[in-house]
Amino acid sequence: MSYQKLELNKNRVVTTKPKIIMRKRGILWVNSVALEKFFKGAERVYLFWDPENKKVGFQPTNKKKNSFSVSRIRKRNDANIPGLSFFRYYNIDIPAVGTIFTPVWNEKEGLVEIDLKEKERQ
Repeated sequence: MSYQKLELNKNRVVTTKPKIIMRKRGILWVNSVALEKFFKGAERVYLFWDPENKKVGFQPTNKKKNSFSVSRIRKRNDANIPGLSFFRYYNIDIPAVGTIFTPVWNEKEGLVEIDLKEKERQ
């Protein structure tokens, strides 16, 4: 039998895939892989809502007007986006526990997006 060892990094699982976690209180946590792949150099993001397909879109920017901050966590090289006002405005349910999503690039729309119907864990 071939075993695989779970590797932890300060009590969290290390992943090589981009992930965004929607946390209670409307905070969007962006892991280091997604930050490097989709948000490199951006200090802020515009958030978009597609009510028909239940998708949240992210457009990296450095402009302040109508955008949300990308607060980098230096020691871990990941970031938080405070999205509570966005979720409240569009009446999007915020989970009681962290919910994991895999962000993808939507070439047609020019946005990074997460599909709220395709959650990995709650």
